[in-house]
Amino acid sequence: MIGFATFIFHRSTWAKRRYCCLEDLFVAKPFRRKGVARRLIDSVRKQAKTAKAERLYWTTLRKNRAARALYAKFTESTDFIQYQMPL
Repeated sequence: MIGFATFIFHRSTWAKRRYCCLEDLFVAKPFRRKGVARRLIDSVRKQAKTAKAERLYWTTLRKNRAARALYAKFTESTDFIQYQMPL
């Protein structure tokens, strides 16, 4: 396996159309820095557009500099901070 992307569509109180959340993006080490992640994100973007989603979004750790450098090529980060409650 070279890599994969998982994503879901969901409704939002604030949007007329669904959002698309890119939940996971993985590329096997031998294939990193070869454009695979970029192609996976672009594929999810195309599917979200086809589904008429209002937005595509994802999160990453602040310390994940490699991922953040890649993501910055697509879009800017937001001011949102994610909170999690273990259950």
